[in-house]
Amino acid sequence: MIDISAELNRLADLDELSGPGAAAVLDAGGWSGERRIPATEWVTSWRRGDAWAWIQGDGPAVQVEFTVWH
Repeated sequence: MIDISAELNRLADLDELSGPGAAAVLDAGGWSGERRIPATEWVTSWRRGDAWAWIQGDGPAVQVEFTVWH
């Protein structure tokens, strides 16, 4: 099973959670960008091994969701 604690710590350390900021954290963590919603400038769907991450929204209403298949 993949460990996502490093990504969670990096996301928590951001001054402000944004779509591009979350995408940069996932990219630096070795995640592969899978899909981008045309309305965004960043990749919104990410994958690393058996784990998936999704970024929804931007600005103060950003959500980052992780699914880990075990």
